[in-house]
Amino acid sequence: IVVIHGGNEYNPIPSPRMAELYREFANAGASAVIGSHTHCPQGIEVYKGVPIIYSLGNLLFDNKKLSDNRTAASQAMSLYEDKFWWTSFMIRLSFNKNGASSLEVIPFTFGPDASEIRLLKDKERDGFLQHLNYISGIIEDNEELKLFWYAWCEINGPKWLGYLKGCTKPVNPKDEASYREIIAARNAFTCEAHNELITTYLRMLCENKVGKVKEYIAKIYRMQNGEI
Repeated sequence: IVVIHGGNEYNPIPSPRMAELYREFANAGASAVIGSHTHCPQGIEVYKGVPIIYSLGNLLFDNKKLSDNRTAASQAMSLYEDKFWWTSFMIRLSFNKNGASSLEVIPFTFGPDASEIRLLKDKERDGFLQHLNYISGIIEDNEELKLFWYAWCEINGPKWLGYLKGCTKPVNPKDEASYREIIAARNAFTCEAHNELITTYLRMLCENKVGKVKEYIAKIYRMQNGEI
């Protein structure tokens, strides 16, 4: 079983690179591939008989900032943090000599203080599974996956370019604001997920592809609000 810490935070859909990487682990002989780190649930795929769980989301993760502003969130990203920061799923896998034989999704939620897990039931459970099935269906279509990735880069690319523009030298560690910008810029290059995002966005700018995926940006915002 391969367990991976990676992917783009708050993105409801894995990038094409992550999908390719996870499938290659299956090709290399993994019996199951399980991802985490994105702070939100992503989809599930059964690839050549191998279950791939792209992200389990959070298990227990307190966040006072979010718990203090749960009803005040207005932007789509904040709504996604508010809804899916606290709600995700566990899995139960069974194996036999031929590999994985069953997969059970166990949706749950936890309180803002991260002190207790509560299993979802009835309408809550059905609604979460409907959301999970929807995003899982997108992963099966490589072209759709690419368009959703372009949309994600268009949403977040300008932020990363802003970090790069804000860098000044020489670096003064005592100037907290300046130092944080340098750290963020370094992170853009050293973190695989951020590097993939900013590289794709720069390519989109050079190839005049920005502004071509508005429909998919709107879909991402709806997914972040729990709508499909």
